[in-house]
Amino acid sequence: MSNTKPFSKNKKNKSSSLNFGIAFAAAIFLAVLVFAVVKINTLCPNSEITAKQPTFLYVQTAHSGTLSSSREDGKRTLKLQGVSPVTAYFSERPNKLTGHESTEEFISEWSEGEDSFGDSPPNAALDIIGNNSQSIAIVELMSAKYDSTTQTLEYEILMLEDETAGNIPESFGEVALFIDSAWKDYHCNCEPSSGKKECKCRYRYTLGKSSTKEFRGYCNQDSTYPSGISVTGRKSATSCTVRIFEQLYATRSCTNWDPTSRDELNITVHCSKR
Repeated sequence: MSNTKPFSKNKKNKSSSLNFGIAFAAAIFLAVLVFAVVKINTLCPNSEITAKQPTFLYVQTAHSGTLSSSREDGKRTLKLQGVSPVTAYFSERPNKLTGHESTEEFISEWSEGEDSFGDSPPNAALDIIGNNSQSIAIVELMSAKYDSTTQTLEYEILMLEDETAGNIPESFGEVALFIDSAWKDYHCNCEPSSGKKECKCRYRYTLGKSSTKEFRGYCNQDSTYPSGISVTGRKSATSCTVRIFEQLYATRSCTNWDPTSRDELNITVHCSKR
């Protein structure tokens, strides 16, 4: 996939305040991700990172929106109008990976495949830009529905921070939504056979069109530790990077750059004897 400008041509009509708000919200979200990595390294000081794994954020923009009151189940309806037909994504530095897919395609794959967003809802930062103010709320996106004809996007959401719930008005103007990437856990409880130092477990996963997934491999901590996680059988359009935390888990992040077809991956978790 060739890199393109991550937003639609409608972005030319957006105010500079929206640009500032997007950058500000992205900085907050990335800071949280960096803190998580630092925390894991603190818990595991002897870990060795073999490669820098990219972390992705997905970005959606709209001209206006509404937020319903909380229902008995705690959910609210977030409705966005004038939604960009393009959903962009970008990685944290030092990686400089960017790309985009159609918003229609992004939403159509919401509940597809193993461990989809439908099964494991993603978190998101909702950033609303006013004339003289900015409102940010951290939410969980429970379901999604998109109408490309009317450029309307509807999410069922849960507020993850009570103190931010009151920041969002019932109706608002320019808005950006930053959606975090998801991962898939694989637990391998194999034991090395006599005379062997390593054992492995194999799984299969279908990677969606123009999508990114992080795979995490865990081993039986009593007797083994994760020495690696490998991915085979992938198409030339799919690229992967690996990171290993020796005492906790090994991860591999894969991106399918093909906007027209899915990719069948073979995931292997490697466990070594302690």
